[in-house]
Amino acid sequence: MPQRLLDLWLTEKEIHLQNREQSEREENLASVAADRALREIMVILRTRTAHDFRHYKRATIMRRIERRLQVNSITDLQSYRDYLHLHPDETQALLQDMLISVTNFFRDKEALEMLERDVLPSIFEGRREEDRIRVWSVGCATGEEAYSLAMLLQGYQALHTNRSVEARRVRIERDGRSYIVNMTTRSVHDHEANADFVLVLFDEVETSMDGVEAATRDAWNDPIVNQLENELQRTRKLLESTIEQSRTSTEELKAFNEELQAINDELRSANEELRSRAGAAARDNDELQNLIAANDIGTIFVDRNVCIKRYTPRATDVFSIIESDIGRSLLDISHRLEYDKLADGSAEALDSPRLIERELKSNDGRWYLVRLVPHRTTEDHIDGAVLSFIDITARRQVVDGLRDASGACASATGI
Repeated sequence: MPQRLLDLWLTEKEIHLQNREQSEREENLASVAADRALREIMVILRTRTAHDFRHYKRATIMRRIERRLQVNSITDLQSYRDYLHLHPDETQALLQDMLISVTNFFRDKEALEMLERDVLPSIFEGRREEDRIRVWSVGCATGEEAYSLAMLLQGYQALHTNRSVEARRVRIERDGRSYIVNMTTRSVHDHEANADFVLVLFDEVETSMDGVEAATRDAWNDPIVNQLENELQRTRKLLESTIEQSRTSTEELKAFNEELQAINDELRSANEELRSRAGAAARDNDELQNLIAANDIGTIFVDRNVCIKRYTPRATDVFSIIESDIGRSLLDISHRLEYDKLADGSAEALDSPRLIERELKSNDGRWYLVRLVPHRTTEDHIDGAVLSFIDITARRQVVDGLRDASGACASATGI
């Protein structure tokens, strides 16, 4: 150990670290090389540890690096930079030194004096003894600064109220150990000095289960804790209610989606059936049109008002029908039949289920067998009539010829 101390002392004597003022004053090559080595050390540290110390004070950085130079028996920054390249583990050691906490109780004396002189009076002004004051301390390291503020507040309160102020079961970390203490602050008057002082007492308490239970009871008796607990309970109930409403809404949405899916399935089935029926109707219509076109019989379809619904091409031999007459009354269309009771015949066909036949002569000397039958739907309702005009001129001529020949024979034989 003595030899190690001697080595550290000799290394410290040989360490050469320039500061910013010296480098700007002399501006020689050595200082420029040292600055470059320092920047490279910071880059190595940032690359390997993801910690950026570029905004740290230069003096702080140099003190941390100087300690590592002493530990590793290195005398300048350039050599330490090379040592970092060759020994990656040294980077973590340098990082730990860079992060060393330098806090302690009442460290920033001027700031605390200003706080006690200018801030605390306005905070305590008008407050009752039972009123609570909350103070947040940021960046407090291991807690010394936070407890310094607590002691300062307690001391101020004790000094100005002339009463003892107690903070129970305060946890303090010192030398790797955890302590639970009660802090009591009292105002003490020194008669010889004719001055008031603040006495801070630290009383370590047990950490057994009894102490924990007592602290728990004290916490439950704290009105702020009770208020927070009530707010927590209300928040928990509100959260449970919201979750239940969300679950109910989700179930309702799920049921609604299932219902929509069922409706969509029904619509899909209905559409498929309609498409099937439409296809069948289209095929039936095509077959009907082909049948009408192939039929050599004049046929006219009318509704119950004797309005034309469709007709075959041969129907134009009897009626002067054109395509635009669809929907007009058949009785308004001129025809070539020597028959003036067509309206009566149509009415009779609509009111009677039987077949009506007539042999009628046209004004151009042709004969037609006219058939009028009711048009029935699939529900067996009469919603119109079908008029057929069959050309029987040839047959009629044969019959008339036979009749004339029979008459001639009878005259010749004197019958």
